[in-house]
Amino acid sequence: MVFLDIIRPEKIATFSTKTHSISKVKRELKDQRTENSLLRKQIAWSKEQNTPISDLQQFISLPRAIVDHDGLPYKGDKSKTLGIYHSRYPEAFENKLHFKPDCVIIDGMFILNSKPLKSSNRLFAHFLVSLFNRWIIPYIQLNTKEIHIVFDDQSPQLSPKDIERKRRDEKAETSAKILISETTKIPSDWQAFLHNRENKKQLVQLVSEKFLHFAKIALNSGQSFVIGGGFENASITKVVEENTEKIATNLQTNISEGDSRVWFHAYNSQCKNILIYSLDNDTYHIGLPIMQKCSDKNIAVQLSYKNDLIFFSMNRFIRCLESDPDLHSIEKDDLPLIIQNLFILTGCDYVSFFKDHGKTSFFKTFFKYTEFIISSVENNVIGKLSLTNSDDISSFLSFIRLIGCEYWRKCSSAFLREKLETPEQLYRTVYSSNLSPEENHIAWISKIREALYSRVPSEEFYLPSFDALFLHWKRSYWVSRVWIQAYL
Repeated sequence: MVFLDIIRPEKIATFSTKTHSISKVKRELKDQRTENSLLRKQIAWSKEQNTPISDLQQFISLPRAIVDHDGLPYKGDKSKTLGIYHSRYPEAFENKLHFKPDCVIIDGMFILNSKPLKSSNRLFAHFLVSLFNRWIIPYIQLNTKEIHIVFDDQSPQLSPKDIERKRRDEKAETSAKILISETTKIPSDWQAFLHNRENKKQLVQLVSEKFLHFAKIALNSGQSFVIGGGFENASITKVVEENTEKIATNLQTNISEGDSRVWFHAYNSQCKNILIYSLDNDTYHIGLPIMQKCSDKNIAVQLSYKNDLIFFSMNRFIRCLESDPDLHSIEKDDLPLIIQNLFILTGCDYVSFFKDHGKTSFFKTFFKYTEFIISSVENNVIGKLSLTNSDDISSFLSFIRLIGCEYWRKCSSAFLREKLETPEQLYRTVYSSNLSPEENHIAWISKIREALYSRVPSEEFYLPSFDALFLHWKRSYWVSRVWIQAYL
């Protein structure tokens, strides 16, 4: 019997050019159509204005990508970060707290937003009792060792949040100032009452005074009740222990924001199991670097997510960051501060967001290009997205790489013809050993800006200038200095 070998077709090597994939060809054609369409619009606008196209790259003096029509920082949605963490690190979230807290710290500004029920709260005296029963009594009954409430300073000095307060005040419907006491009737429009800052200041002081009085009656032996920021001198913190009220000198601080003050109290507490109640997304970011100094404590932040009660374990979150394979190039000791800085730099209450570039997009970009954004000698880049030194140009250049990588996704198709598929590859092509690090970054991001110019519909989507980005970074540094007060 004769066995025939199976004939297998062999691929013959030739000198033919490599064929493009269908998807790549489609991307190139789509990019060409977009570019042609926008160039035609620019030419038409140039003719109408009788102005050269080269003079049309900026129609106003402000970088519209980070500044709105009124000259105020562009506002975005910072709450998106919670969804990012929930999706990427689900083990950091839990519906039931895995430890029994012996210390509870409440951001009091949120409990004031509880609208009084007209049926049972006709006077402020009734409202104060209902607030204490709702927020304090349950923890007294659980025999929680320490119960803290902290408030924002209602008469702060110069603050990076001044612009945000101004924005909120202009948009809010505000009622007239009224003098309030326990016998004052509850106003019909609660939110309008609170939007008047003089009214809110009076309410904070009244709540603080009466809660101290209630605590003297309600506390069990061995429990303490602490209030910070709720007095005429907002730096003072008072404590009730064994029916005695006194000033807590170890908790005296000039921190003006409640979301930072809760961490100041957590850091200085002797308790090991701490629950923080705050709905502000800034809160858990402020606490990231502090966790390194509180490694012997279990700390969780109670918040809401999609109308569900959840607890965000700070300890588990830190462990998730340390085990994330996309972040392996970052030193573990640097991780908490870098994630905090990423949140600040991409927009918060104090710092502008970037038009059409939200939190989700920035975080995806960071996780995708971490090794390039964070310092890497072999890649000829320096800096690690730090905000610890305002004169550290290397940290600013790390921020520039973050911005460049983020805007790259809007114009990446422009570099397909050069076979450049990542922003890092583009950096290597423009890099010159004869240029300074700053000059190399300017050359790199200028390439991205140039490609972006003919691929976005209006100036709101342009990449801000190098100088505008530097000022943005400086303001972010200011915010980081404010937040660091929570553990200094």
